[in-house]
Amino acid sequence: MFWLIITAILIIAAADFAILLFPITISAISNKEGKRIEGSFCVSWLIFKIRHSLKDKQTDFFLLRYKVGTQKHRKEQTNEFKEIKKSQKKEKSRELPPIEVIVALVGPLLLLIRKLVAILRFKYLDVDFTYGLDDPAISGILTGLLHSIKGASQIGNSIRFTPDFTPPLLNWDFKILTTFTLIRIFYPLAKFVSNIHVLKFGWVMIRS
Repeated sequence: MFWLIITAILIIAAADFAILLFPITISAISNKEGKRIEGSFCVSWLIFKIRHSLKDKQTDFFLLRYKVGTQKHRKEQTNEFKEIKKSQKKEKSRELPPIEVIVALVGPLLLLIRKLVAILRFKYLDVDFTYGLDDPAISGILTGLLHSIKGASQIGNSIRFTPDFTPPLLNWDFKILTTFTLIRIFYPLAKFVSNIHVLKFGWVMIRS
């Protein structure tokens, strides 16, 4: 009986491991100009597929090629939800960690992004977005950070971003098709989470 249980556990573990080797495919296309947002996102894995339409505000679920369900998302918010949001705005905002803690987090974060991008197998990638924040100085800082991330990820000219120092805005136009396997994500995530600077940042956030 003991060996039967051990054998069953090993078979289940092997099956789970094999499932993690199957690639996940993600495709996305979206465009935003002003308040108009269009596009769709699709995630496929094994015999399952989920597709979300931004314009129709609904999510479709597929098994093989057959639609098995649809979830519509209402734009309207209930009065109770609005009251909760108002009360949250009145609460005292959480204090930010010291600047040296945030700066120390940049290195591990850039390394994680580079590792994750290396895991992704881009079959198509074209991203173009324009952004502007309330404070032009913050827009400049964000631009420098994005340049650092772009350089660390080695994605070339497939991603383009343009800061706009006029009134705040965020427009984009992107098309993405990529695949990855779940098992390859575990190691870089574990390494990032166990980094001393990340642990320190998390501890400071918990204490605040």
